[in-house]
Amino acid sequence: MQTDLKRLGAEDVDLYGDGEPLTHPQAVEMIALARQAGLKGALATNGALVSDERARQLGDLGISRLHVSLNAATEETYAAMHPGTPPGRLPGIVTRLRRMAEYAEASGRPKVPVEISAVLTRLNRDEIPLLVRVAQAARADWVLLIVMGAVQSQPG
Repeated sequence: MQTDLKRLGAEDVDLYGDGEPLTHPQAVEMIALARQAGLKGALATNGALVSDERARQLGDLGISRLHVSLNAATEETYAAMHPGTPPGRLPGIVTRLRRMAEYAEASGRPKVPVEISAVLTRLNRDEIPLLVRVAQAARADWVLLIVMGAVQSQPG
């Protein structure tokens, strides 16, 4: 399949979707196959399933971009936007992203470019400066702010 993609002129294989790509048991292997075929590989994730091991794997594969949807800069806002989230999820994601950059430096590999995004709502719109600091702590390369319009279920 990967040689078919290359023959058809594909340059990238990006794992994005209407859910979390890392819930697929072969997500990392799909990126590995794309990379073996000479294609770029990218991944969009909420970051919760990017363990230290997965971060090292993605760095070793040399993925072209890791897009992480955080949507919050504080644990309180993160929990409000992601009901049922266990405490410590947000700082854990930030720590693992920072470790991924440190691993790249220690191993002499290129750093995986990381893009952190937030869909702006009434809950997080005042956290933009803090989100930039969170992205810096995670050693992210970009911060993407997404304005989607009014969200009906959000309090005034």
